[in-house]
Amino acid sequence: TQGISYEVSFENSDVLNKVEALTALECGKYEIYEKGNITRQDLIDFTMELQKADGSFSYSDMGDVTEIEVTASAVTGLILSGEKGEIEDAVKSGVEYLKANISEDDKPVDIIKTVIALNTAGIDATDVNGKNLIEYINAYARKDGSYSFDTSAKKGNVQDAGWAMLALASQYRFTQGMTSMYDLSDVLGGTHNMLSPEWMLYVKVMIGFMI
Repeated sequence: TQGISYEVSFENSDVLNKVEALTALECGKYEIYEKGNITRQDLIDFTMELQKADGSFSYSDMGDVTEIEVTASAVTGLILSGEKGEIEDAVKSGVEYLKANISEDDKPVDIIKTVIALNTAGIDATDVNGKNLIEYINAYARKDGSYSFDTSAKKGNVQDAGWAMLALASQYRFTQGMTSMYDLSDVLGGTHNMLSPEWMLYVKVMIGFMI
């Protein structure tokens, strides 16, 4: 890739995108960032600094972003990093926060990201302390197969359907014993470090969107 620069990632981007950049990089286990001065460890450290005593991850001036969304994104990226010790402990407390606090009243995107985070942690999203997160998502389904998070809308829309499919695909991969949603090792020939040209393009797009 072209690398990730300090100016792009840490000065001109919002906090949540910086957290999600970790997932974008860890999905392919990048080790070298050409023409960039942000390292994998920088993203891990940045994410870890957001964790609070209750296990959640958050930051000041979050606007419409919730603790659930930031925590789910952080947990996913940190799990994919494969790091142990302090980071593993942070993941465990983040997972416990999500399990205890996620509810059907949360924003659909928060529920979807929580599904992905919990699946990545090896947890069935249909039984989270007695809560079925997949049912929460499917409550927004329409008879024609579409989804809309606006319950007053007359028909579904592509964006909401796309979000819903992420959760459903994540849960499907979990139940089938496949790698987690953002672990691309199964489509990279069994190794993260040998990327096909097609997946290189995909990950470049992901990284460009995240940062």
